[in-house]
Amino acid sequence: MGVLLLPQKRQSYSLTRSRRTTTRPSSTGGSRRLRSVLLLLVGLSLFCSSPYSNSSSSNNNNNAAAFSSPRIMLQTAAAIRIGSTSNTNANININTNINTAPPKKKSIALFSKVDNDNDNNDNNNDNNSSALQQSQQSLQSQQLDWKKISQQSKLFWNMAYPYFEESKAGRWLFAGMIGLTLCNSGVSVGFSYIGKDFWNALSSKNTVEFYNVLGKYLGALIVGAPVVTLYKYQRERLAVHWREWMTDRTLQLYEENRVYYAIERGVDGIALDNPDQRICEDVQSFTSFSLQLFLTIISTIIDLVSFSLILYSIYPQLFIAIVAYASFGTITTTWLGKDLVRLNYDQLTKEANFRFSLVRWRENAESIAFYGGEDLEGRVVGDLLQSVIGNSRELIATQRNLEFFTNGYRFLIQLLPVTVVAPRYFAGAIELGVISQSVGAFNHILNDLSIIVNQFEQLSRFSAGIDRLSVFLEAMQEADPDRKLLAKDSKDKSTLMKLAANATTTNTNDSDSDDGKLVNAGAS
Repeated sequence: MGVLLLPQKRQSYSLTRSRRTTTRPSSTGGSRRLRSVLLLLVGLSLFCSSPYSNSSSSNNNNNAAAFSSPRIMLQTAAAIRIGSTSNTNANININTNINTAPPKKKSIALFSKVDNDNDNNDNNNDNNSSALQQSQQSLQSQQLDWKKISQQSKLFWNMAYPYFEESKAGRWLFAGMIGLTLCNSGVSVGFSYIGKDFWNALSSKNTVEFYNVLGKYLGALIVGAPVVTLYKYQRERLAVHWREWMTDRTLQLYEENRVYYAIERGVDGIALDNPDQRICEDVQSFTSFSLQLFLTIISTIIDLVSFSLILYSIYPQLFIAIVAYASFGTITTTWLGKDLVRLNYDQLTKEANFRFSLVRWRENAESIAFYGGEDLEGRVVGDLLQSVIGNSRELIATQRNLEFFTNGYRFLIQLLPVTVVAPRYFAGAIELGVISQSVGAFNHILNDLSIIVNQFEQLSRFSAGIDRLSVFLEAMQEADPDRKLLAKDSKDKSTLMKLAANATTTNTNDSDSDDGKLVNAGAS
């Protein structure tokens, strides 16, 4: 009977999206009826002996089931039988949407990522995909408003604070980074004064003063260059240390109480796309850009205070002009780039879906080769690629519109301070070195006040990463009964990265070396 399951002629896949054409020789009515009965009996026996026979009462969302379930084989054989009997093309709907809402009608997903083998699984997949749709709709409906900023600030704190609370090495690294940040800002202020004296000596043709200032400059360079280098090194060192801790903690939360299984199967409506990307890439981008953003804010505050005093002492009107110019740039940039948050979020999701489809193709190469599904699977992957490309085109178009303004905004910086201060220089009220210092102070303050203009694209990607990572951590918390109870009973709401009191921890040495292991102590 097993031989009768094989088609007499290899099936050919048409180039249409959801149509498969099968060509089989005609047979007599008696042989057709006999073959139908045998197919039904063999398929029924396989179904009854299969572990998938109870899948109608479970939330089976396993991607590999689409390639190995005997029920799918039976449905496929039945579809082929219908096509050969009626001598027409059998329409087989192929669901090519990975981790999105399934089609309204039940389909035979032979080479897709969702196993729609019965009506119950359709309903379950609807429930499983609703979480991602709701998060996307929520993100799309909220732009960079204060409510959104407040919400993401709380999420950031809930994900970042446990590291500094539990890791002693992290606190020491952070303290060293703050000290080097202060030194780095001091170097910038010192060089501004040395630059002023340098240009004053040059404009007055004072040879002795010129070489005296040149010696000071070289001495400051010997001290300042290591400070700037160590500042960057300390930041990267802390980022690696933090990533190690956060990845270890996330993996531990992922494996506790079989959370990974609940998320993969969509138990209790908990479903989300690509947990592997969230652990590997989103954690890394979160830790690295968090430190970069924090240091940018700290440096901004220090520079803003220091150089504002310098600029105000030179010419108060120039200080007023820079505040107005920076405010105009910030408002305009925010308006032009308001869609970047949504587009970057969609890009992360679509890229992950495309990569995952290639991984599943590789893992199920034998099944695809057996059924001759290369063309159909290629169309599935091709559709996902087109989704990535379409979103990329929209993303770069939005970035182009934003850069039309930001590039002109930056180029004008070179002329604006000189234009404002030049009348005083021509009147003999200030020296040439003061103009040089005012230009440097102007640029520092403008960069500080234009943090949104300069970092808008990175901030939009960071915002999307926070959303993806927080959704993942919340899903793991909901899937773990111990941690769900902890979050419900705890007065402290920052429980996304904390273990339950009875969780198994791995005790390792917590040192401030980059290669040292981190303490994974649980917090009750």
